[in-house]
Amino acid sequence: MGEYNYGHHQTRSQGLPAYSDIDTASAGEPRQRELGRSGRLASKWIADLVNGFLGDAGIPQCAHRASAHPARHDLYRVLSQSSDSPAAWKAQEHDEVLAVCMCRACKKTFTIVLKCQTGRRCDKNVQRMHHLVATTVSDGGSLYSKHYPVIREADFICSAFGCDLTVRVEVCDRRLPEEWEASLVDRETVSARLKELLESDDRDRYEDFKSPDKRAKLFPAHYLWQYLSDVLKSGPDTAEKKVSYRNKFFTLCFWDRFQDIFDFLEFETVDGDGDQSLVLPHLDDTPSTFTDPMSRRGWFEISRIHLYFLVVDNLPKSLVAPIEMPVNPQIDTIKVLEDLLDAKYAKSKQSFGDYSPDDFDRLGVNNDIHENMLWYACACQGQTDPANRELYYEALRRVSQNREGVSPELRKWLEGEELALVIVRSAREAGADPLHKAYRALDSEQSASNENLLRQFDNKLKSASQHERKTLRNNLLLIGKNKKDPDIVHYACRFEPEEGMAFLGIPEEAVQDVIPSYVQTNVNEDKSIDRILAAGALRSLTKKYNNHAELEVLAIELEKEAGEPWMADDNSITVALGSPSQTGAKPPLDVSLPVGLVNIRNTCYLNSILQYFNTVLPVRSVVLNWEEFKLEPTEENLKTRRLGGSGSALDKAEAFLAAKFIEEMRSLFLDLQSSNESAIRPQQRLALAALKTADQLVRGKPAEASTTAIGPQPKSDPSNVDLPPPPPLPARPSPKPPSQSTQPTVTVNAVSEHADTASNVSSSTLVDQRDEDADQTYVTISQNSTEDKDIPQVVPAKQRVALEDEDKEQATGPRDGGRGRSMDREQGLSGVTDATMSGTDENLTTSVTEAKVEQALTVEEKITGALNDVSVTGTEQQDVEEVMGNILEHLHAAIKPTGTDEHTGKQTDIITETFYWSSVKKIRTVDLKNTGKPQSDFRSVPDLSRWMTAFPAKEGKIDLYKALDSNFDQEFQEDGHETYSSITRASPILHVYIQRSQNVDGKLSRNNNVVEIPEKLYLDRYMDGDTDSVLFKKRQRSWQLKRRLDALDRPSQPEPVQSKSRDEKDKPNEAGYEIVDASDAVVDAYEKEMMTVEDEDYVSILTPDLQHMFVNQGKLPNPSQSQNEDVAMDGATLGPLVDLSSNARRHLHEFNEDSKERDRRELSALFTDMTNVSYRLHAVICHGGGLGSGHYWVWIFDFDKNVWRSYNDERVEVHADKDKVLNDLNSGASPYYVAYVREDQVDRLVKIPERDLVTPSEQLPTAADEVIQSVDVDMPDAAEVSHVEHRE
Repeated sequence: MGEYNYGHHQTRSQGLPAYSDIDTASAGEPRQRELGRSGRLASKWIADLVNGFLGDAGIPQCAHRASAHPARHDLYRVLSQSSDSPAAWKAQEHDEVLAVCMCRACKKTFTIVLKCQTGRRCDKNVQRMHHLVATTVSDGGSLYSKHYPVIREADFICSAFGCDLTVRVEVCDRRLPEEWEASLVDRETVSARLKELLESDDRDRYEDFKSPDKRAKLFPAHYLWQYLSDVLKSGPDTAEKKVSYRNKFFTLCFWDRFQDIFDFLEFETVDGDGDQSLVLPHLDDTPSTFTDPMSRRGWFEISRIHLYFLVVDNLPKSLVAPIEMPVNPQIDTIKVLEDLLDAKYAKSKQSFGDYSPDDFDRLGVNNDIHENMLWYACACQGQTDPANRELYYEALRRVSQNREGVSPELRKWLEGEELALVIVRSAREAGADPLHKAYRALDSEQSASNENLLRQFDNKLKSASQHERKTLRNNLLLIGKNKKDPDIVHYACRFEPEEGMAFLGIPEEAVQDVIPSYVQTNVNEDKSIDRILAAGALRSLTKKYNNHAELEVLAIELEKEAGEPWMADDNSITVALGSPSQTGAKPPLDVSLPVGLVNIRNTCYLNSILQYFNTVLPVRSVVLNWEEFKLEPTEENLKTRRLGGSGSALDKAEAFLAAKFIEEMRSLFLDLQSSNESAIRPQQRLALAALKTADQLVRGKPAEASTTAIGPQPKSDPSNVDLPPPPPLPARPSPKPPSQSTQPTVTVNAVSEHADTASNVSSSTLVDQRDEDADQTYVTISQNSTEDKDIPQVVPAKQRVALEDEDKEQATGPRDGGRGRSMDREQGLSGVTDATMSGTDENLTTSVTEAKVEQALTVEEKITGALNDVSVTGTEQQDVEEVMGNILEHLHAAIKPTGTDEHTGKQTDIITETFYWSSVKKIRTVDLKNTGKPQSDFRSVPDLSRWMTAFPAKEGKIDLYKALDSNFDQEFQEDGHETYSSITRASPILHVYIQRSQNVDGKLSRNNNVVEIPEKLYLDRYMDGDTDSVLFKKRQRSWQLKRRLDALDRPSQPEPVQSKSRDEKDKPNEAGYEIVDASDAVVDAYEKEMMTVEDEDYVSILTPDLQHMFVNQGKLPNPSQSQNEDVAMDGATLGPLVDLSSNARRHLHEFNEDSKERDRRELSALFTDMTNVSYRLHAVICHGGGLGSGHYWVWIFDFDKNVWRSYNDERVEVHADKDKVLNDLNSGASPYYVAYVREDQVDRLVKIPERDLVTPSEQLPTAADEVIQSVDVDMPDAAEVSHVEHRE
């Protein structure tokens, strides 16, 4: 943000200095005026003006909806209305300079006036650049007129002492209304008018317009532009001009349909000589080198430029006559503004991609500015807006990380500013009351909720020293006392035994009998020890010392001494001692193993994903340090936020659900790291937040599927509950509408043969199930229609249709749109629910009452209530890929953007930067039927994706490269398009989804063919490159070899023919072709055809020789013959291959096999030397079972310890033999979702978290547990769920 790349940006007007020169200290510190608001350096001001980011000053954005950057202006400088003496301005010979610009996209004009009437400007020895701050913004009503339609005025001043520079921006609306543009560029209506006149009695006058050249130039905007050109040539000494209605061009382009435009432009219609004429406006002033922007002439000039843009933007270049216009493009505009404002700057040599654009915006600087300008900008901002001085310093500190060494000046200033802020903070704290200081210490306002207070307390407690911990607890306790809130007081008094000992000043080696005396002495002598906190610390020791009675008595006495009468017995600060110990012996805990996750019925897929994400450092950073990434749910943030690869909008409900999901996920990650158990139980809220969308939660419970039990029914025994089917392995959506069926669907769940991969507990879940519906058999009949459940089909790459540019957005929508934005399914479900409500009057009354209550709830209350609702959790069963997408979407919705993807224009954040890869699809039209040559240039369709799809072979085993090839290979489609795709930016972490579902003869089945997963994956072969690059030549060669191998593997299979007599063979066949004896010469001709593949043209596979070959093999229809006719080549007539002699057939077979072997060797070695884009295998999520059900588990590689681990719900195991693990994964069809990590970024991206060891007797409930204690849901323990065989 705030960046443009035109030319070499320099430091002020002295040119580009050496970096050593920049490091020279200034003559003094910059001094700015306190204005109570922030500003921006002049270079940033120019960039924000161009990019549409001066909204805080009232400057409107562009509205170019077709652009990848719709807010960005394309400013052309209007030379005739701008000052032509920037040199005189810089030399202070002029005290005012003017620049008028017009946006080519939105057609608004910007009049920029720089004034410095006193001549005092920034001292270049102190002030490195003007620092512009907005002062006044108005709607421009005082200046508004038809000829100068001002809609916004904004004034800026330089904040530096001793500088009197002012900048004024006047924004004028478009001169010609937007609704007229469609008519002015409408050529079809003109063509229809010509056709009408050619059929009239006056047709002879228009005969010459029949030629395509003249017809193509009939363009209303072009002729209106010519009329205005004549208007601008008028003056006091020129004659009046008019255009006859009988003029052929006028009759064709305008006739009587533009009267409103001509009236607006002050044309006049007059009668004379039996004909009407259009009199052009006449100007009274003489044309000159400078035109007043507010004058009538200035109005016509801008209107003419408007028409010029319409002409060049809508007519092909070949039809646009050379036009000299008084405008210069945006690159000139920027250079002129840089000169006028002394805004050229030196660029940093450091990479700034890892820094937040928001921090640069806060500092008011360009992203790529040199380090010495960073501290200068921070100094300007802090002095101009001292109330936010600390925020500017923090922003500077973040963008200066790893860059201080570049600039000693920057490092020195950071140290000085830190000290200055400490002094300022101390002075401020000295005058603050204790309660205010307590809130400030927790970075909270007094209006903050308890949840936010406790979250801030937890975050600060993590990294605090022992002394700081004591201060934090005192502050939180003070807030709790002030609010008389026992929950806050309880939270402040929660200690781990070790911290409790240190808080009370008890030595580690002290024996328990002397502890009471230590406590009494220290509490009486150390006034910083609050007695309520001391009581809480004492109670933490009762666990350590076996509920020592004397400690409990002393804690009660300390509470009484505290003298808080509002704390009744019910508000005792007794700290819970944790869950009671489990009965029965437990196996010894292996603390070197990560913690497992209990399957809470059918959540094996969610457990696998959560274990994987817990090892991805960017995800852990977002979850555990959310405050640094958090998107504040303001109206402006929600309005401008765009999510993921689809760029979908964010609403309030989704943002709230995302925040809840982050909180639940953080609680789980902390528990995984601190637990002393072999496995922990995920909260039901987390499962619901991960699997559901905000729309599903807000709309409420889905309808129940009607089921009918078949076979013997089990007894009504609560301990013997049959559970719902395990998670399915769904297929991808079908591109074709599914066949509809109203017949009941019978589902039979068979016992899995893979007992070793099954979860230890039942693989059914609370998710998707009502408690009252748990009593169902394994065999059910669903009466629901399948109208909303498409039968998925696999669409091979060769059958996909190329996307037109205008179709791209529609095509990418459903992929990331599966977050519940479409209401069709929910409406369908609600309809079923309505039908089931038609019961008694009592039920109806209850429903109406509930509906009124529901309407009164806010979105946040509905989502919170749904997450805590144990009666129904109506989420459709999902597979790993769908849940993965839902989780990533939640993460997107919870965090602020970091910038814009340069290839696709989509918003980016830490999640897109980690998981999403950019690609481009090249499309052009090729004449496949005749010449095989291209008929258009390639056009590019960029895309942003979060996974790649790997397609297993229909038969046999293939490696991952071959499974991925169809995403990127060259394709020739029946509609005449040639396409191929390339990667423009490889993601740090790559997800590969293996498409296991397939549609065979209309039946959905699972493809169990092996896709071999390499330990290292190289994506060089798929990267984008110029058509003359070595990479592209290799890609081209690989496409040729694959087509050749495909042709050799699919020989024609003609029907066997009966032997004929010699006489019969000499007779012509029914098609009129003579059958000749198939000899070795025929085989030689066939071989010659095959050999032409190696030299085929890249443009098309249909060279004449190849067309013969493919026709002969039955892969293409013969354009001149029916399918049963033989093919004539080069004057010779060939019979079907079945007529070959045995020697000829053997010869041909040997040739084919030799060719295939040679081509396979070449293909396998083609990219072996390209290993720059290298990935390491990190995780493999596996699935065992069929399409309808099964079980998931995940393999994750520990790069630090060089071992694999399998996470199978609560069971975590180590596998040191890496080769065996990889061989096992590549010997079956269980791999389903694969994660790779860039080899050169492994340490930065992935790591297995180790446990923070605490003995079981010492473990307290986590902070996250306490925060959500009031809304926790009782759930059956894993041991309480009756074991059920894993079923498919």
